[in-house]
Amino acid sequence: MPSEESKIQKAKKIAELAREFDVPYERLWRRVQGSASQLNRRPAHKRLSDDQERVVIIWLEDLDDRGVPPTIWVIKNYTEKVLQNMHPNADPPPRLGDRWVYRFFKRLPKEYKKTIDPDCYLAEDPGVIEAWFDRLRIQLETHYTAKMSI
Repeated sequence: MPSEESKIQKAKKIAELAREFDVPYERLWRRVQGSASQLNRRPAHKRLSDDQERVVIIWLEDLDDRGVPPTIWVIKNYTEKVLQNMHPNADPPPRLGDRWVYRFFKRLPKEYKKTIDPDCYLAEDPGVIEAWFDRLRIQLETHYTAKMSI
């Protein structure tokens, strides 16, 4: 155990260095004690570790390969299960906020962000869908009526 004299000497050296480099004494003291800087700490709002985020990304890629588009709530529920597996005895279990999925996608690298195919976007237009069903109705009426008159 360090003596009182060595603690005082250490504090004096830290104070001198803090003055020399124009750094707050408390900050330098925390660094000497092993505290990480804000840049090296995990952000307080980040709920998942990097490994857990990779698990969610791999799961999303797997769903994409199968052609299954997950909803925001499906992603949130799966991610909460990942969190609960890491904290099995937590009471209450860890929860994510309603906006967590949106912030997660903002953080993702560009290669994971997909844009909708223009053909798919047009196919989702209600006017295009309605016109298609109108044409289908005409075809069915024409062919159904033709068969009935035979």
